[in-house]
Amino acid sequence: MKRASAGPLFLGGAAMLLGAPAYLALLRFARPPAWLMDRPWPLATFALATLLVCVLGLLRGRAGRRRGLAAIAALGTAASLAGLYFVSRRGMPEASPEVALGRTLPDVTLTDETGRGVALSSLRGHATVLVFYRGALCVACRAQLVALAERADPFIAAGVRVFGVSADPPNLSLEWKKTLSLPFSLLTDDHQGLAQSLCNARAHCLVLVDPDGVVRWGALNDYWRGAEPAEAVLLAAYRLAASPGAVRGS
Repeated sequence: MKRASAGPLFLGGAAMLLGAPAYLALLRFARPPAWLMDRPWPLATFALATLLVCVLGLLRGRAGRRRGLAAIAALGTAASLAGLYFVSRRGMPEASPEVALGRTLPDVTLTDETGRGVALSSLRGHATVLVFYRGALCVACRAQLVALAERADPFIAAGVRVFGVSADPPNLSLEWKKTLSLPFSLLTDDHQGLAQSLCNARAHCLVLVDPDGVVRWGALNDYWRGAEPAEAVLLAAYRLAASPGAVRGS
């Protein structure tokens, strides 16, 4: 009995793990492509196929215990797949009231860390993450930028634009970008006019901008307000490329 059931039981456990647990493990330990984070259908397909093999293996026997194990495997996999849907489709929380939702980016040009001008109008056609931070001496800002840097590559490859924005001069931004190994540019907003326009002059704020240049979500990230996980922010930006309504609170 034990030997005959070992294979199907192993497959039943694998089917359960291929749902929400596998998705969460990918988020934590790997850098999956953006499309897989958005639509993890391969995990669901493999889970269902594995479950089918498991159930067929268990039902081949006449013992009632095997049928009970098949039912447990089916219920466990169903719960895992429901969890997969929930964690992969969850949206962002409500935007901070200080953020100017619906406002179009002003037609201004900022300077990146190399001294090159970056016109905000050039961001049209891409979903964009703008991270306003206080400057190089801000420990919380450093942690937020590093967290985004660790997760950003698959989303940048998929077309999402990411920029840090502060009042720091370009030479200091260049030094900080090299030190933190950031895969995105740091822009200089000399008088924090952009922060004033989009975040009510708050120097530690993050906003998501759709491909039309319209602010669709944003949040303040003060010391007393925790920042959203980097992968959630980047995934929300990725979804903006297809649908501005994909971000809750917009």
